[in-house]
Amino acid sequence: MLKKVFFTLNFICVIFATTTVNSAKIFASDIAIVDVQKVFESSNIAKKVKEQINNKEKMIQKNLLDRKNKLEDKFKSLETKRSVLSTAELQQKAKELESEYQTLQMDGGIYTEALNLTKAYAYETIKNRINSSAKKIANDKKNKYDLVISNEFVFYYKSNQVANITNDVINRMNTNTETININDIYEKTEKDIRKKIVSQHK
Repeated sequence: MLKKVFFTLNFICVIFATTTVNSAKIFASDIAIVDVQKVFESSNIAKKVKEQINNKEKMIQKNLLDRKNKLEDKFKSLETKRSVLSTAELQQKAKELESEYQTLQMDGGIYTEALNLTKAYAYETIKNRINSSAKKIANDKKNKYDLVISNEFVFYYKSNQVANITNDVINRMNTNTETININDIYEKTEKDIRKKIVSQHK
């Protein structure tokens, strides 16, 4: 007897009956498939997350570019004052600008790492919601699917032999009003990275 199993989104497996059974004999009506890519493209939560991430990326890029331009202006300004400043003053100001430049480079690395970790967290959260939604559909009294397969990875199976519940998953996810706040996740992640850097230099 085929066990009632929901397969996680990261693995594709097949559960056979306790007796020797050919895979072709698995009850087709009990199998469902979820198109994860479509869920990421079509679900409300995924769209909102992508929009927030794009906005955050633009904000970070603008911040870094503005700071870079201002720093370049300071270097140019220092060059024009070379003849009126003492060697000591010139070296001190050059040292201060060099420190600013190093800070800018460090911040750029921190921003990139924080954004990448934020993306990973957000996408993992969405995957978990896909997993949860598909599992609920699979266990629904009206469906009773024995096997739910994610085609996040390529999986070959005759399309007329499986039930595609992708739209059902999207609809169920769209009823969930819980949001994913990218700014909050990013700010916390950036702070954690900076704390880690400080602790490493103590």
